[in-house]
Amino acid sequence: KYEMKSKTYIKYMLSITLVILFLSLNIINFLETKKINNLPIVQDINSINVILGLISIPTCLLYYYMYKNNEFFILKLSYISIFIEYIFVNYIIKDIGLSEYLITFPFVIRKENSGTFHMKKTAKFFVIRIVLLTIAIFNESKYANKIVKNKKISIIIIIIINIIGTYLEIKLNLINILVKRNTIIWYILQGSLLLYYTLLLLKLTKRCIIKNEFIYTIFIGTISIFTIRRLFYFNIFNNVFNNVLVYNSILTFIAYIILIAGLYIEMIRRIELNNILNNQVNNLMGFEKKYNEIKEIEKAKTQFFANLSHEIKTPINIIYSCFQLLDINKGKGETELWNSYNKYYGTIKQNCYRLLRLVNNLVDITKIDSGFMKLNFINYEIVSLVEDITLSIVPYVESKNITVLFDTYVEELVIKCDPESLERVILNLLSNAVKFSNENGNITVLLDANKDFVIIKVKDDGIGIAPEVSDYVFERFAQEDKSFNRKKEGSGIGLSLVKSLVELHGGVVYLEKNVEQGCEFVIKLPNKILDESKNEEIKSIDIDNKPLIQKVNIEFSDIYELY
Repeated sequence: KYEMKSKTYIKYMLSITLVILFLSLNIINFLETKKINNLPIVQDINSINVILGLISIPTCLLYYYMYKNNEFFILKLSYISIFIEYIFVNYIIKDIGLSEYLITFPFVIRKENSGTFHMKKTAKFFVIRIVLLTIAIFNESKYANKIVKNKKISIIIIIIINIIGTYLEIKLNLINILVKRNTIIWYILQGSLLLYYTLLLLKLTKRCIIKNEFIYTIFIGTISIFTIRRLFYFNIFNNVFNNVLVYNSILTFIAYIILIAGLYIEMIRRIELNNILNNQVNNLMGFEKKYNEIKEIEKAKTQFFANLSHEIKTPINIIYSCFQLLDINKGKGETELWNSYNKYYGTIKQNCYRLLRLVNNLVDITKIDSGFMKLNFINYEIVSLVEDITLSIVPYVESKNITVLFDTYVEELVIKCDPESLERVILNLLSNAVKFSNENGNITVLLDANKDFVIIKVKDDGIGIAPEVSDYVFERFAQEDKSFNRKKEGSGIGLSLVKSLVELHGGVVYLEKNVEQGCEFVIKLPNKILDESKNEEIKSIDIDNKPLIQKVNIEFSDIYELY
């Protein structure tokens, strides 16, 4: 879309330039000087052009800094030359003792004793601009690079050359001497310069179309208008020399307006382009961000399935090994078989529980992901529920001399909840606390409530969780130690399941930060009761009504040191 707009703008600007040039060469024949001179804007045209010239020079510099194009800086020097010439021939000449000259740009018209006018031609400024335009078009040359590299010096040199050159040319009347000697040579010189300059402008137009840059048309249009005035040197316009004074000033005004208006248009276009590029960059960054997220998820999944295979394979290998030993001892008689059975019974049972725990977690995670997990909500006394679960693990931690403490600020409180899913939540957090607690450690479960929430805190003084992992502990497949030879077993989905079950209650769970030792998980459940008069959709989760001791066995099955 932006490229199409550029082509449209270029087409219109080049067409407008051709129209202006055509009208410039024809309207002068129909101008009535007296009427035009009475217009307010024409009376102040020279002052207006000086102001516009002062604005146009930094405008060209803005073009250069917008595009960082050597061409645009060198073309800026041409506009400096044009401005100096305009100032010199319209203001300064009168102050250097040449009041007999009536000055216009680019003419010097002198009143003779006979009452007629003789036109003296000047060419120095025009030659300088031809040289600058040539260097600009061949902007990769060593001259262009040297000019751009020494910007300040280049500007000073152009100013000095124009001022001194103009003064000497007019003061010494050099052109008049040349004209008297050979008028034909003069016209050949002027025609050749104009032809060469036209070819340069055509080359600049070609570059504009190839690069599809609207900014080139601004320079082409303004330089063409400034150049069209050179045609009035030729005798074919002698019949309208009275109109030339004001006409050249009007053309200068039009050229400056196009230059400044072009900057405004180009600034709007650059803003539009920047917005397009920013949107593309944002989309690209969003896509990269999404790609990285997907990559991390896939990496986590790969690690999860690798650990999951380890989680499944380990208990199966242990169970299979036990059966192999039982099979060996079967042939040694009933006594040996019975002794072997008693020896390996606990190991087989523990690893069966471990597989059952893993399967339960996977089934429930799948249900949650698919949106089919709904809890069986009832009004239940939460304090005794949490207390019973906490105290039920005491026999399991005696081997590690871990002290388990339950405390509450509320003696009795009934809330809307699913008791079985809350049992799993509390047991999972307690299992983690036991797993990462050292011998002689302490585990504390604290219950409190306010008018909005029931707050359950499970705290231990064990090895804790690294800060860089703490923000991700509830994410799926997250584990602090993902290696196969990690010290503690686990699939990495337990805390993710805890988070999902708590959120299905309308609550939140998080890891408390800035804990000095160990870690502390906080659960907040809504302090609400179920309106039993309403028919709420009820669906039990896929858990058998097992005794609490069996649920503890299942949840603690991957802590081998307890068995």
